[in-house]
Amino acid sequence: MTRPRVIIADENEKNIIPIQTRLIQEFLHRIDLEIITQRDYFEHFFAEPQKADILIVSREFYDALPQGQHVSPDFVVIGQNEPSIVGQANVSLIYQDNDMVEGINKIIKRCTGFFQPETGEKRESRIVLVTSAKGGTGTTTLALGVSAGLARNNKKVLYLNASRLQSFQYLLHNQNAISLSEVYGKSDNPTESFFQDIKPFICREAFDYVPVFNQALISAGIDYSVFKKLALSARESEEYDYIIVDAESTFDEEKIRLIEAADKVLVVTEQNIHAVQATNAFVANIKASDAEKCNFICNKFRKDEYNALTEGENPPDFTVSGVVEYFAADGVAESGQLSDYCMALIGFFL
Repeated sequence: MTRPRVIIADENEKNIIPIQTRLIQEFLHRIDLEIITQRDYFEHFFAEPQKADILIVSREFYDALPQGQHVSPDFVVIGQNEPSIVGQANVSLIYQDNDMVEGINKIIKRCTGFFQPETGEKRESRIVLVTSAKGGTGTTTLALGVSAGLARNNKKVLYLNASRLQSFQYLLHNQNAISLSEVYGKSDNPTESFFQDIKPFICREAFDYVPVFNQALISAGIDYSVFKKLALSARESEEYDYIIVDAESTFDEEKIRLIEAADKVLVVTEQNIHAVQATNAFVANIKASDAEKCNFICNKFRKDEYNALTEGENPPDFTVSGVVEYFAADGVAESGQLSDYCMALIGFFL
């Protein structure tokens, strides 16, 4: 896919920065973004034929466009007291210091349209289970990073946290929770259309995700199998390229069923001896057919620390496919940070 060309032309950095920042957060490496701040250069630039998929200009630069210009701006940033634009029905106005947020959302929506499938196009949806054999390996940060990285590469992604007691929202901008009472009836006895029932509650940042539940499953009397049913229903909808299921380390019958349902499994481990031993136990307790779909990832890698994966007395019972450097995520992490963190893993999917 050819990357859309987006041009912002404005002398006022206060107008440029919020638009530029949001575009980078949402579409880094997915669009070609150009910034023009000099009017002389702008007039010279558009003296020749140019193609822009989205053109955002200030009122001053709009007036500087050559007569008969073949490129019409999509958005014009205009001051509250500046005269409006007449005769340009297809131009959206963004008023300074008033609805910049609303206007920027319109720009984001226009950009998103370049990455939507054609009407009737079906996606080959795949379920990717991200799990570990012990807690504390950074499975959630890695799963969110994979989700952000795939979204950066023009894939439509749904993130589903499959924990009995959830707390992943601290890494996201929207930290609101779903009240299980709102979805209890749908979750207690999910049907084949379960995803469509839950869909109104889905949130979006760089990727789609089901928000955190405000109660533990056991408190609401909901069975853990709800996550497998939701993942399968989302795959059947064919609305996503990838459904990333972030599962806790508990190893039980429900975990086996999630592994069996997944198209690919990322097993997160670390370089310390406890993580290696736990992962060995995980490998010993899954079927050979399930083991074939597993990729083992060493997370939180630090080259200056002891590495039981390569320096232990006995080699591990698994082969590490990828290494992710240590990344401290103590609060809200931008999608770009998360995807950079997991960029080494994206090759497993693309």
